[in-house]
Amino acid sequence: MNSIGVVKGSEHTNSIFSNWNCVCSPLYSDGVIRGYVDISFYKGLQIEFAIPFMQQIAENVTEKWMWSNPEMQLLRLEFSFEQFNLTAREKEVAQMWLCEKSALRISNELGISEGTVRNVVKSIYNKMNVTDRWQFTKKLSFNPVHNPELLYVK
Repeated sequence: MNSIGVVKGSEHTNSIFSNWNCVCSPLYSDGVIRGYVDISFYKGLQIEFAIPFMQQIAENVTEKWMWSNPEMQLLRLEFSFEQFNLTAREKEVAQMWLCEKSALRISNELGISEGTVRNVVKSIYNKMNVTDRWQFTKKLSFNPVHNPELLYVK
């Protein structure tokens, strides 16, 4: 099934469930179904409430999975870097800066001067319209409250 499925009372193939309505929704990640979530309730209750409720549950589960998955976090970070038109060097420095590495440590790891790192950080801040590390980190935060546009990347 690629969309929400509804089975009402007597439509169940197993008579044990004939007194139940069920609404099931697929959970997607990268366009692939990774699982399902289901709600079942007595057939005497209206089923109309359950469909939007199930959609919301499926979206919430998918969102929580995305934010806890390291691969998805890296994809979101890469998307953010692209949105701000960062160069390859700026992306490299930004990722290390986001990990709270010092300019000195970044310069040692990348084999460039500390002054160059600081200039790259200034360029990143300019492109991102931020003035300090806290704003930089918040702008790249994986919290959908801070960056709701990051939820809808495909």
